[in-house]
Amino acid sequence: STATCLPALADDSGICVDVLQGLPGVRSARFGGEGSTDLDNNRLLLKRMYGKENRVAVFYCVVALIRGTDDPLPMLGFGSWEGVIADKISKLGGFGYDPIFFDGKLGKLASNLEIEEKNAVSHRGQAIRQITSVIKDERNSK
Repeated sequence: STATCLPALADDSGICVDVLQGLPGVRSARFGGEGSTDLDNNRLLLKRMYGKENRVAVFYCVVALIRGTDDPLPMLGFGSWEGVIADKISKLGGFGYDPIFFDGKLGKLASNLEIEEKNAVSHRGQAIRQITSVIKDERNSK
């Protein structure tokens, strides 16, 4: 943002599994090691979950927006999405851990959700809505 004088938006997301003491957490994208694919990460998580009864997992997301050099204080949005880790990869698709993340309220894997449906409930959707809500409120108060 300082180099370009333009707004900058950053997102960091991860999945935390209760029975694995929060793993993969901040290493979600690299859970299987450097260069691991989404499929590698999903397979490793399923291997670590083998035989575990508690399969609760939560996706977390923090979004930071820096509006530019005139306003260097970041605006933050936060979201979380609770579900469970499935027993197997049922349908490839979506992104990251979507093929093994089951939303009990919707009764679907994240990979089976339409994009609009996913954005309405996901951790990332929640975080982005927080940021956009603040921006809209600021515009309306001017």
